[in-house]
Amino acid sequence: MKIQYRLLIGILLLVANSHRIACKPIRDSGSVIEINVLDYPFMNEIANFILTTDTDNLFPQYNKLPFEAEYFITIKNPGEGRNSKKENTLFNEKGSYSICISLAIGFEPYLFKVNGVNFHAYGNLVPYFDSCNIKKNDIKRYPANEDSFWHYFWYFEVKDGKVVDAVYFYEPVDNGFDQYDVYDLIHKEYIPYKVWDAKIHPTK
Repeated sequence: MKIQYRLLIGILLLVANSHRIACKPIRDSGSVIEINVLDYPFMNEIANFILTTDTDNLFPQYNKLPFEAEYFITIKNPGEGRNSKKENTLFNEKGSYSICISLAIGFEPYLFKVNGVNFHAYGNLVPYFDSCNIKKNDIKRYPANEDSFWHYFWYFEVKDGKVVDAVYFYEPVDNGFDQYDVYDLIHKEYIPYKVWDAKIHPTK
């Protein structure tokens, strides 16, 4: 009986490890993993903010995106620096995070969808990434995104699983944010970047 039990445990471990290996991308292989994710209310809210941002009217002097955008998500846990290149990032439903959303340029190995919005991530979001869906051998490329990557941003502050700050920002020239405005998506008003940054990051 013990032998059968150990054999069963061994088979289950092998299947579990095979699943994890199948879900782990090979860096620089040109492949992308489509991931099923858990249902986090704040991620649904972030996706809805992106979908409903009236980019044409908020910054009408700038050209409309000539493509269907996909987005790169960067997550910073409290007390950490920029961690977009970490292999694993703790990302819990009731956690607190600073989240930046920018345009994806097609080099991030994980792809997931929230409310119809496609997000790309560099590392595994634990435990948010629930399971693999499909592994694609050809990662999408967006030449137009490469020209616009540094100019379109959403910033979100999440406190204990709730979005407490949400802004949209367009930087016409990649020369630093300080001279531009952000648009507060919650209070529906423009704020100088310096004022907003001092409020969100008072100890920086």
